[in-house]
Amino acid sequence: MIENLKKNLKKHKNTIGLAVFLGLLVLAFNVATNIFVLNNSRSKTFVLDRRLFEDSRNNELKTLKVEGVDLIEIGRNIWDLKDIDNATIIYSTDVISSKENRQVMQIVDFNHKDTMVQLEITNAYGYVVSNDGKRVMYVVIEQDSKAETTYILSLEDNSIIAIFEGRGLVFLPGDEEIVLIKEGYLYRQDLISGSIQRLAELSKEATDFIILDKIEALNGYYIVDYKEKVTYKRFSPVELQAVVRGNKLYFMGADLEGMAIFSLDLEVENSLEVLVKGAIFEFDILSSRRILFRGRVNEVEGIYLYDTEKKSYQLVIKGTVLQYAIASDGRLAYVLQNDRGNYELHIAYYDGDEIIADEIIYKDNSYAIYLSWSRGENKLFYGNRSVKGSQIYRFNFGR
Repeated sequence: MIENLKKNLKKHKNTIGLAVFLGLLVLAFNVATNIFVLNNSRSKTFVLDRRLFEDSRNNELKTLKVEGVDLIEIGRNIWDLKDIDNATIIYSTDVISSKENRQVMQIVDFNHKDTMVQLEITNAYGYVVSNDGKRVMYVVIEQDSKAETTYILSLEDNSIIAIFEGRGLVFLPGDEEIVLIKEGYLYRQDLISGSIQRLAELSKEATDFIILDKIEALNGYYIVDYKEKVTYKRFSPVELQAVVRGNKLYFMGADLEGMAIFSLDLEVENSLEVLVKGAIFEFDILSSRRILFRGRVNEVEGIYLYDTEKKSYQLVIKGTVLQYAIASDGRLAYVLQNDRGNYELHIAYYDGDEIIADEIIYKDNSYAIYLSWSRGENKLFYGNRSVKGSQIYRFNFGR
């Protein structure tokens, strides 16, 4: 009888153990469907397969979720990162050998990671992708003369199709014209005929940021008061930004107070004006009177909405924001440095007045260098770097 009791007890224990094991397995599966840890590192966490805005008041957003993440790892620092289409990225990096250190442009496809286009380009910066994704514009600073030259690269056969003096800012709609800066003027440059049209003479504020400090040209631009012969601030050329909305050109540069956003009517000569000044790091034009920008106002850092008519600021996101990108439907992606010094990638919904939903989809301890929605706005490109090199993630969204 005692033997039977022992057998029953052993059998009972096995049943309990199996139940506990199955319970833990189910729990682990449920957690895994919501949190994916890359490379077994506690510092890198992805949120997957979970509805991000389930409690949102916007019904169209309630089913939005991250369906997957793709990764490209590069064992070096990169800069001038841009996305060309839903799968392709372009960036600059250094290729270091025993003989020399060479700067190269690399073009990589997420869907075919083993296939890479590499072009050797020295002292190039400021990649601008055309609206159709078939061309890339970049600027080269010549070593001796320190002059700027703009090159147009065809991505279909990797050939240079046009070269112009000056610094190209942006492709105009149709991609057959660009806006460039040359000798203190803004020009409209035709890529096919080569004809050039003067748009505006740059204002005193704009001229200060356009002129190169000849001694340190290769290291960046300076805000220089040439009358007083004083250099105020250095900033990197890749911080410059320009966008076209309708017949308006908006671009960012520096003046003696910091950075400024300028506007220009492409159909009206000498229509250059300053919209807003201050500690501005990047911007987006939401409408003719509403500018979203990352920066600092009254020593408070974050993402702001600026009304050009009321000349008023509204704080949208407070904190140390390193990058942000907004989609046409109000999805706002941004990278926030938290109190512990780690970096959080947020997906929020901004309805034009306030944030009505906000979720963290990724955390790590690598410095954020790039954030952009794809052209179809169903993918998000995120780049960061650390002492081990650079990583570029592609988050794939679904509903």
